[in-house]
Amino acid sequence: MNYIQTISQKIKNKTRLSLPALVIITTSMSVSLSGVEADLVVADLSPVKKMEVAQKNPFNLVDMGKSNVTICVMKAEPSAKLKVIVNELQRCIEQSTGAKLPIFYGKITEPAIVIGDCEASAKLGLVGKNQPLEGFELKTTPTAIYIVGNDDSPGVGSTADGTAWGVVDLNERFVGTRWYWAPDDGGRSIRTQTSVSVPSCWYTDAPAFHNRTYWPEQFHPQVMFLRNSMSWPQQLRVHQPAEWYKNEDYLKNRPEIFQVNPDGSADHSTYCYSNPRTLETFMEEIDAHYAGTKKASFICGDTISVSPTDIGIACCCPACTKLMDPSAGNLGSASRIMVDFTTRLSQAVEKKYKDKTILFLAYMNYTRAPKGAKLPKNVFVEVCGMNGIATYKEPSILAEDQAPIDDWIAATGNKVQEWQYSCWPADRVQAPYQFPHVLQGFLSP
Repeated sequence: MNYIQTISQKIKNKTRLSLPALVIITTSMSVSLSGVEADLVVADLSPVKKMEVAQKNPFNLVDMGKSNVTICVMKAEPSAKLKVIVNELQRCIEQSTGAKLPIFYGKITEPAIVIGDCEASAKLGLVGKNQPLEGFELKTTPTAIYIVGNDDSPGVGSTADGTAWGVVDLNERFVGTRWYWAPDDGGRSIRTQTSVSVPSCWYTDAPAFHNRTYWPEQFHPQVMFLRNSMSWPQQLRVHQPAEWYKNEDYLKNRPEIFQVNPDGSADHSTYCYSNPRTLETFMEEIDAHYAGTKKASFICGDTISVSPTDIGIACCCPACTKLMDPSAGNLGSASRIMVDFTTRLSQAVEKKYKDKTILFLAYMNYTRAPKGAKLPKNVFVEVCGMNGIATYKEPSILAEDQAPIDDWIAATGNKVQEWQYSCWPADRVQAPYQFPHVLQGFLSP
């Protein structure tokens, strides 16, 4: 199923999230319109923070269908994503105006769009590492447009593409391109024009949220241009470990790590999170992973995921039965089991690995935090919206999915990530399901 992952944070007593801009919400968010001149304000794009520039003449990209401007990428071997985004800029300018701008790598041929860190941009005060994570600056001179971003990844599995987002912003804000679905299937909207100019300007922007992922990305190629990216340090390994039920040693010698059916038999599809042997097995695999002798499927960099297999927790062993709470409803009946395990695991990890964190997926019948729960500071939570964000126009449904976000923030003292199923409820209806205003309301601070 398709899903969107986001980062949530408390702002003015309300949780704010950022999603890929699949409808009308853009992911590159900044502070306010203060100090932004009208020529940088575009109704359907995020505002940017503007700095003063001395020269006031616009930079002409294309004039009456003609251009001598080049696109100069400073890295001789740029990332695959940046290369695709630069090629898209070239393609969009050509389709819009008829002028095809040549692309050069590793050198500047003015007049030019200069992309990436270089000596010339540094002299203008544009240095990628000085930008916020995934941030960029765009600055014009009489002979060039400079775009420099922060491309430093914060950790294993993370990406940072500040320079690429600056190129996308130029394409949207000044060329007038929009992406609504797959570009090669007619989902790209391009303004037909004979001339394109960029006003004299210097501005900066950076995403407010650092997990803006859409899966599976390969089925939605436009999301790259909509800033699909992950630069948050805690990354989930969902529904892992999934391979233990195939492990003959575990099946034979550790039957107690598996969930217990009502008749007392083992359910090998998931695990018993109350049994001490389960914690022992996790720690053995964690030790082997960091020793480099065996890779653990539930670890990514310094993040250790707690994410049961894709079914609800229904273990009937005495310890789990004691912690099971039917009164907490279908979103919280097993939450005490998972909080207990996550707490014990985090404490064990903290004793041996001071720099590691635990990431717990709140999902199924452990979506809600138990009342009054407090988890160690090295625990982070990703919450799954169990109703589908499109249904949040109904106050009762919005409240039901907002409560776990607020509760887990209170329980951990940390920001949370959120997982949303974008296919709900579209997979249950026979007509297009439009919900742009629901998204706007939910994302607003």
